[in-house]
Amino acid sequence: EQFMEIGHKYQSFASSILYSEIKDSTIVISGKGGYLSLTDSTFENCTINGQKAYQYFLTSASWLNCKFEGRFFDCVFGFGFDSTTLKKIPIKIENCDFSNANLDIVAFRGGLYYSTCKWPSFPHVLVIADELPDNFNELPLPPELIGFLRVCHRENSHDTAVAYDLTRFDKDLERIYSVTFNVPGFHFFGDSTPLIPNGKYIESSQAY
Repeated sequence: EQFMEIGHKYQSFASSILYSEIKDSTIVISGKGGYLSLTDSTFENCTINGQKAYQYFLTSASWLNCKFEGRFFDCVFGFGFDSTTLKKIPIKIENCDFSNANLDIVAFRGGLYYSTCKWPSFPHVLVIADELPDNFNELPLPPELIGFLRVCHRENSHDTAVAYDLTRFDKDLERIYSVTFNVPGFHFFGDSTPLIPNGKYIESSQAY
């Protein structure tokens, strides 16, 4: 078993893990991401601890059977490109457990097998861009959330999924849930979701 630290609490700097297989290890990712290259690497059966990990591009790497904990904000997983050949690096994010992590605007740009993974409970939501209806921007949701959904929509970024912590958008979380719980593309997990709202509450939320 290995222990590895990436990043620093107070400053950012460059680091690389290239063409490597990391197994059965604990990896701590801290602070604001500097230039980090994970080109064509695989992390398997690892525990990934985010210590307020901010703006890390964890692309070009596969994550298999990994457990994530801690906080990840404005981070990106998924496909990347080889810096020398500019060819896409195929990756997988499969059988990972994010259920004990705080994912606050974390994007998965390809390679995600989301149904094999465990996700944080409400008020987290996983939005699958390709499933969103064409009129999603007409939903009565906080403008900031609509703005983020436009960025990840399939017209702009194919094969994207984004995990949001809804507490950043509105204090009335039940109202957001009442608008989105049956909308394609919005996935809620765990036992902490509110009760399915009645018709009157849904109607009032849509008119809010």
